[in-house]
Amino acid sequence: MRFKRFLSKLPDTKFLEKYTERKNGLLGIEVESIVHLSFRDVKETIPELFTSGRHEEALFLILKATKKKVKFMRVKRADNFDKLQFVFWIQDQYKAISNLEAEYLSTPPEQEMIAAGINELDVLGMTNLVDALAGGDVLKWETVKDLSYETLFDKQHKTTIENRISRRLKKNQKNKMSR
Repeated sequence: MRFKRFLSKLPDTKFLEKYTERKNGLLGIEVESIVHLSFRDVKETIPELFTSGRHEEALFLILKATKKKVKFMRVKRADNFDKLQFVFWIQDQYKAISNLEAEYLSTPPEQEMIAAGINELDVLGMTNLVDALAGGDVLKWETVKDLSYETLFDKQHKTTIENRISRRLKKNQKNKMSR
């Protein structure tokens, strides 16, 4: 049975998702974490594949990043329940990434920035981030996207910390001047 059909036949995926054991791999290939994949794959390609119902392609992409010689047909022929366990593990990885981003990369904008319209940049999504990391050079966007998610997370984290320090410094200087 094809994996897509297998998924459509599942009676209660929420129950299965909650109680099914996760597996961090398939076909004897273990994946340490998806953060080692490219930013493009983690933020664009894999979510797009899952959203469009091309689960096996997403699994193949993740496995191929770990072991170059894996064949797509082997992924297609793998046991559907094993694939489901791997999919649930991948979902857990995305939840962990989301939690890490919320904890370490988010800083609420200052009122002045909100008044100036900083939220207008939200429509750009990842493009705004990629552009900032490429130093505003559109010719470097693809290079940035090809870096590992982990590398870009670390850079964003560093920038977030620097911005917080800069804000505090600016606030301290403002307080000293008003005394």
